[in-house]
Amino acid sequence: MQRSAGPGGATDPGSLVTNNVPQVTATAANPLQVAKLTIAKRGPARLRGGQTGAWFITVRNVGGVPATNVVITDILPSGFTFVRTGPTPIFANGRAMWTIPVLAPGQSQTRRIWLRADNTIVGARTNVATVRGANVAGAAVRGAARTLVRRGAAARIPSVTG
Repeated sequence: MQRSAGPGGATDPGSLVTNNVPQVTATAANPLQVAKLTIAKRGPARLRGGQTGAWFITVRNVGGVPATNVVITDILPSGFTFVRTGPTPIFANGRAMWTIPVLAPGQSQTRRIWLRADNTIVGARTNVATVRGANVAGAAVRGAARTLVRRGAAARIPSVTG
């Protein structure tokens, strides 16, 4: 571990270099900066039972430093069946999770997930997503999208003649 040199070759007591990667520590003159994340979730306002809808989850770093190990978690609502997504998440306990190693200041990324409303559900359903990061202050940030599900078309039974 070595200290990095500041302007004029002076050693800066607030910066250390480990494996050629600068590590900044907090000092009175240099408070530790943290990333700040926002999340927006949007999806269909209405669906019929049996229909597939797409939800979009957009995460943005509005802080002044890169956000690291950013994890987006989408809590799949009851009464919906997973169809597809982009890119592929890890699934566990009714949740889809994506990891973004680094999200630079000002950068955003969007994840999409397609779900089919089961024919058995009617009424409002809320799809919730959260985001957190290793160097993000505070609790996970939450975003939600509400969808009104109406009864699907009744199955048609062909008449038998004869």
